[in-house]
Amino acid sequence: MKPSQLKKLFIHLLFWLPLPIFLLSTSKHLLFGTFITNEGNFEAAVFYGLVFNAVLFYVTLYQLLPFYFKQRRYFAGLMLSVGFCFVMCVCEALVDYVFISTVYTPSNLKGYEDSVLQYALLSSIIMNMPIFILSVSCRFVKDWYTNEKAKQKLKEEKLISELQFLKSQVNPHFLFNTLNNLFGMARQAKALSVADGIVKLSNMMRYMLYDSESEFVSLEKEISYLHDYIELQKLRIGTANKMDLQVDLNACQSQLKIAPLLLIPFVENAFKHGISVKEPSKISIGLHTDENTVTFKVSNSINKLRQNRHEDSSGFGLKNVQKRLDLIYPDRSHLDIKEEEDIYSISLNITTTL
Repeated sequence: MKPSQLKKLFIHLLFWLPLPIFLLSTSKHLLFGTFITNEGNFEAAVFYGLVFNAVLFYVTLYQLLPFYFKQRRYFAGLMLSVGFCFVMCVCEALVDYVFISTVYTPSNLKGYEDSVLQYALLSSIIMNMPIFILSVSCRFVKDWYTNEKAKQKLKEEKLISELQFLKSQVNPHFLFNTLNNLFGMARQAKALSVADGIVKLSNMMRYMLYDSESEFVSLEKEISYLHDYIELQKLRIGTANKMDLQVDLNACQSQLKIAPLLLIPFVENAFKHGISVKEPSKISIGLHTDENTVTFKVSNSINKLRQNRHEDSSGFGLKNVQKRLDLIYPDRSHLDIKEEEDIYSISLNITTTL
């Protein structure tokens, strides 16, 4: 067992052991729920009561609340947890009733045999409610701490990436002026396709240098960037290659916001590893929106000559994308990657913001 796991186990033992140790070791007659210490088989009542408390605490903390909170269904999670707490109280009360009726009759219930079940239920609710409230509080505190830690990590990584970008940045004004000069020269030479490519490259650079500094950009700008990149690739490849390219990037909800440059690695990967000069190639790129959900799909044929390099070099870029998704869209994104015999495909779902 790892040291961190031992530490966690020790903390949980410290949480559960003090109360039963105190109740079982005291020489005083104390009222504890339905029972009185030092009477009959009180040890058995403490044991199964502790089991009910622990089940209520851990199922609420680690199963019910996380399942619904990840879906942002907070009210449903809380209501189901309250219902589970009541069921546990009823079960414990029934066990108390059977235990009292058959094995143990505490002196404080003599004369109240007809109302033992009601008294046991009330006592169970009173004893379990603090455990339930504590488990819910722990869940909220744990989620808050996790979110704050993720935000801090995102800020640190964003700062590092900005510093790295500044170190490698060439004077953008010089680049844009040079592109403008090249554009003018291409127009004068009537090389319209080259001039169009320069315009698209200029738009892409402007997006990368300026728009991508924002935490989020409009989905419309991200789509425009993808279109420019695809057009440049078509210009590079030309008509000599037998390539079947299908592009559908017409989002209905283009006003949605998305993290900049999040989708381009998948498109770059498709063109880098899916184009073959000897065999027919196929690339399919599609983006659709449904309310605030963005679905992005890319598939490409696998170039057998570059398959080994595909596994090595593309893996690093996809890991970075997955890392960004985990930081920016925790529990709000899903990336599915499939590699079949001759087709490589990805499917990305993001629940974004308006």
